[in-house]
Amino acid sequence: MFGPTWLRSKPLDSFVQVKDTNDTTTNDRHRRQGRDEETTEVGSSSSSSSSSSSSSSSSSSEAPCYEDEEPENSSPCTPYPFWKTSSSSIQGLFVDTTRQSQDSTTQQQQQQQHERKRRNSRTGESKDASDPPTTRSFSYARSSSWLSLSDYDYTPEELLLDDQPTAVSDLRPKGNDPKYDGRHVWIVTTAALPWMTGTAVNPLLRAAALARPPYHHKVTLVLPWLESEQDRIQLYGEEWKDATPEKQKDSILDWLEQRSGVQPSPSQSSMDDHDSSSQQQQQQQQDEEEEESVIPSRLKIEFYPARYHPQLSSIFAMGDLCDRIDIPSDCRDAVCILEEPEHVNFYRAPGVIGWRQKFPHVVGIVHTNYKAYAAHHYSGLVTGPIVGAMSAWMVRAYCDKVIKLSDVLQEYAVEKEVVSNVHGIRQEFLDASRPTGNKVYFIGKLLWAKGLDRLLDLQYLYKRKTGRYFEMDIYGSGPEEKDIQRSFLGTSLDEGSSGKHKRNQPLSATSKYTSWVRRQPLPVKFMGRQDHASLSSDYKIFVNPSITEVLCTTTAEAIAMGKFAIIPNHPSNTFFGQFPNCLMYNHKAEFVNFVQYALSHEPEPLSDDLRYTLTWKAATERLLDAAAVSHRDEARRDRVGKKWDERIVKLHYELGKGPTGDVIRKVMGGGPCADQHKYETLSPRKKSPTSSSSSSSSSSSLLDSSSEAKVVEQAC
Repeated sequence: MFGPTWLRSKPLDSFVQVKDTNDTTTNDRHRRQGRDEETTEVGSSSSSSSSSSSSSSSSSSEAPCYEDEEPENSSPCTPYPFWKTSSSSIQGLFVDTTRQSQDSTTQQQQQQQHERKRRNSRTGESKDASDPPTTRSFSYARSSSWLSLSDYDYTPEELLLDDQPTAVSDLRPKGNDPKYDGRHVWIVTTAALPWMTGTAVNPLLRAAALARPPYHHKVTLVLPWLESEQDRIQLYGEEWKDATPEKQKDSILDWLEQRSGVQPSPSQSSMDDHDSSSQQQQQQQQDEEEEESVIPSRLKIEFYPARYHPQLSSIFAMGDLCDRIDIPSDCRDAVCILEEPEHVNFYRAPGVIGWRQKFPHVVGIVHTNYKAYAAHHYSGLVTGPIVGAMSAWMVRAYCDKVIKLSDVLQEYAVEKEVVSNVHGIRQEFLDASRPTGNKVYFIGKLLWAKGLDRLLDLQYLYKRKTGRYFEMDIYGSGPEEKDIQRSFLGTSLDEGSSGKHKRNQPLSATSKYTSWVRRQPLPVKFMGRQDHASLSSDYKIFVNPSITEVLCTTTAEAIAMGKFAIIPNHPSNTFFGQFPNCLMYNHKAEFVNFVQYALSHEPEPLSDDLRYTLTWKAATERLLDAAAVSHRDEARRDRVGKKWDERIVKLHYELGKGPTGDVIRKVMGGGPCADQHKYETLSPRKKSPTSSSSSSSSSSSLLDSSSEAKVVEQAC
């Protein structure tokens, strides 16, 4: 069922129809050069669709060769490579069209049609409504080969279901229902401010947008709390040594009030066009008051205990995070949004009740390409496939719908996946002044996987073409910061260094350009970590050569500020191709041309439609569309992957429980987050009652009431 990608994207009507052998008209129409052939037809059986499909196929130079049509200037029925053939045509090539298979298929069709008519006669439906979508009888052809070509196709029974979203997956506001008071939404993420990373900022802004009009959802944002003082100092700074969860919550809300700039949509959009009643006017007044408040009253923040893994530069929960979340007893419409579902469950000690058993609808938003990052490791040939397989298992087992930010990500669960950019940017980027200078810059985490090795190649080619390097500033910090600085500047950056490289000092193996650049440092300045919105307007050109990103938020921010964005033409950057100031290069020489063009030209102003595309309002609308599951998709999902999901959940529970689970997590590189069972044993959770209505000013905590520092010291 995990076949190649080109076999899975099929239209709704891509079902194979086996022609009746007594249909002489059909055989005569497909007779060519004196040969009678029994053929298969994909999709609609009407003559108009057949002619249109054959004409489009003949116009293409690489059209597949069917038995009833041949490419121009070729021998009759020239074999065509199967990897260049569309999924629907491949399906037709594998259908058994012998007389015996047709007879057995016809009997199955008659039985299915008889059963359908009997069922429809009970429900009172008309004959036309009970007939299949085509006039001729057809069979749901299932290939006997290992490819499983039609596993992800809709069955005839599934096609009878509507494509409207199920009630539990529909997050759109019910403006016409006076009793509608929003849905309960939990957003679980793996990072929190003051760590300025995408998994900390985007979930916070998403929670604020869902809690505002016109959605009115009761949103609980679940964030990690670093119990260890060393972790807080290493990640947040020295001033966070003696911090408390309340201090971090206040800091997050202050940032949301001062820097978010989330612009909610007018409440009138959720109302009818006819005259508003007094109740609607009262609701409109409440919405206007809600808009004036920067922090939504329906937003609540909770914390869960976590540790920082320095080798992986990631935060992981301690204990079973799913079990720590308490849902009110009267809440039957809860929705959980897992930001990075694979990350949330990597080292989690799973309990008896999983995410999909606790929440009626679970949506997973995949942010990071962990498989690509693992492949960059020195053991990437081994760790890459392992991390990819584990990620797919964790995502498909615990999510009802999977949202991939771009198509660069691997496949997790084909029957659940959708590609959509559900991220927006803060309003302050759209309100920023246009660039006045001509400077080039990069901003992001300082890792080689972020494309900084490619940036060195581009600098070298630019010098070879133009005779000089281009000046630029680099903002950010990261675990590989010193290696990267040595590669660009060629000097030792140890404290007390005079600026000259020490001969006896070993150089990092990842810094492959050090010996070359050391003789001639690049005109590059490392400016440290800084918020993108605080950069001056002197910067006009943003350069980001990374191809490991899923969807680079800093690229969207640079485009919103009216800057040029020079990025590679890569699936992770497909969303940005619609913006005129986005210069996407296909090769290094084209990058040089784009830099010269950007230095000598001014960016175009963004249109209103493009500006709206970048807002959180548009991103939230895309989220509601992507998170919905139709009745048809729900039936296919249960048919295709339900058993797989249950087996993975059971296997994850058996391997992760008890002391054995701690040993397995250590072997898998859990580090300080491996002793999950030991942590739970030393710090049993005391559940506190959760009120059904609470404001953002009072955040309930998922932390233990015992001394946290003592538990961490004993467990980790």
